[in-house]
Amino acid sequence: MRDLLLILILLLYFFRPMLGPVVLATIVAMTLYPVYQRRPGYLTAALLTLGATALIIFIAYHFSVYLYDQALYIVNIFNRLSPEVQLQLINFSSQVPIYNFALSLVNSLPSMAIKILMTVIATFYFLLDGHRIKNAARNLFPPEKADAMIEEASYNLRSIILGVFVSMFAYILIGTLVLVLTATPRALLYAVVAGLFGPIPIVAGWMVYGYVIAQKVMAGQYWGVVAVVIFLTLWQVIGDPYFRIKYRGRIHPLILLLSMVSGIALFGFSGLVVGPVLVSLAYTWIKVEHSG
Repeated sequence: MRDLLLILILLLYFFRPMLGPVVLATIVAMTLYPVYQRRPGYLTAALLTLGATALIIFIAYHFSVYLYDQALYIVNIFNRLSPEVQLQLINFSSQVPIYNFALSLVNSLPSMAIKILMTVIATFYFLLDGHRIKNAARNLFPPEKADAMIEEASYNLRSIILGVFVSMFAYILIGTLVLVLTATPRALLYAVVAGLFGPIPIVAGWMVYGYVIAQKVMAGQYWGVVAVVIFLTLWQVIGDPYFRIKYRGRIHPLILLLSMVSGIALFGFSGLVVGPVLVSLAYTWIKVEHSG
């Protein structure tokens, strides 16, 4: 068992650059697999993969539009400033972490394109060979522990995955309704971007909706400011904790939160999902080993 664990650690280190796409593909495949089982085959797997790809492109498009919109807004403000102030801001921005983050984001675009392609390909093959992968995973463990390991891991992973998607969908839906009712332009755009960052507690929502609040303050729409603040407060106090507790599997919410933050630090944005998945697998391993 120790030799197997060592091999898994080495493989994890070797495939680390593609760990995010593989985990994302696993999540998408697990989500779509119940639909695939109704009519298994190459055509069904291809159609489901294309549908998931279209959704990813839709989200990526809205995220790009959001970034472009923010860039135009910043440029317009920058052009209104005096040359002296512009020079000071340029010197200051080169020392700010977000400036370096923006540059690294642009430089990583080719890598992101490759990772998206790998996610699509891996999703297709995971749908086709999901049952074989499950059987292969079962053969890695002693017969008396294999079923318990697979069942426990499947339960936790399914709960975490469902929690991420359900929470994200609810956040986007309610956020869109609030922004539409407060006459916010591009309501769906802001709600989708906020939903993408939704699993990051507290900070994520205020990053996006804070910009909306600033726009409404400058436009004098104070009732809209109050509505957005109430929505964010209620979500952070009631909505977000509800989904984290309901769909945490058998893992404590605090451990899940720490796994998300640590995952982001180690693997970038994909660590938001990779972290909880790895913690779930480690928890399953320890629990089954201890019970045996």
